[in-house]
Amino acid sequence: MDVICIDQRNTEAVLEAAKLSPEIFGNATRTIAIKAGDGFFDCCARSVSDTQRYRDFRQSLLSHVSDHWKTKFKESYLRRVWTVQEIIWSNDVQFVSDHQRKLDPKVC
Repeated sequence: MDVICIDQRNTEAVLEAAKLSPEIFGNATRTIAIKAGDGFFDCCARSVSDTQRYRDFRQSLLSHVSDHWKTKFKESYLRRVWTVQEIIWSNDVQFVSDHQRKLDPKVC
C-alpha cells in the first residue's frame, strides 16, 4: 500500500512513513496480508491466526513448518523484514491468497 500512497522517490516521505508504521498498523482495525501463494498456504495462515505476539507467531509457524517445510519460506513476503514487522505490529491480520482475491474481490 505504501507504494501507492507514498512517493517512493521522496526519501523524506518514505522515512516519515517508516517511523509511523508501528502506530499505523497498531491502530488499524485490520491488516490484510495478500499472500502471493508462493509458499504460504491457507493451512499456514490458520496455524498463526490466533497469535498475539511475535514469539507466538514464530513458534506456531515453526511448529507448522514440519508439514511442508520445503515450501514454507518461499513465500516472498515472509522473506522481507518490513512485511513481517507489519504483521507483528497489527492487532488483527487477515491472510488472503491472491487466488481468493481474484475469485472474490469482496474478500478484501
